[in-house]
Amino acid sequence: MRRLFMIAMAVAITGCTGQGEAESGVKLLLNDPGSATFTEVQPGAAKGNFCGLVNAKNRMGGYVGNTPFFYEKSSTTSAIVQPPRTEDFQMYWLSIRSKSSSVEELMQLHQKCDLVARWKSVCGGEYPGSRHALCEALSGPGDKFYLAMKKEFGD
Repeated sequence: MRRLFMIAMAVAITGCTGQGEAESGVKLLLNDPGSATFTEVQPGAAKGNFCGLVNAKNRMGGYVGNTPFFYEKSSTTSAIVQPPRTEDFQMYWLSIRSKSSSVEELMQLHQKCDLVARWKSVCGGEYPGSRHALCEALSGPGDKFYLAMKKEFGD
């Protein structure tokens, strides 16, 4: 009986450690890690993965609201998943039109779209927010993205 209790405790501690590791990784991405509150934290699609919501203070000291996050154990990737907004694509379009666009801007859009796309494989369910339609065009050939942006924002 005592041995069974010890095994149960070891399993419980291991589970807590995994979630703690996930939360620690996410805190490294925050401006004010001490203000972080985690809710709806669930095991992900693979052992050691965790997904949930985090709320923390921004640089101005205000809470930003619950934002989806995931932790992928196999790659030790922690990510706060914020899909690009229409304004992000519009700013990039304006920089293309003024011939001042940068690879870094495009990579940031790619990264935000990719994190939303990875949600299902890491967490096992659909992303709890919405995916921007231009993310689909961004993952295709370059001319498809350009034409989609032109259609969305005009000349």
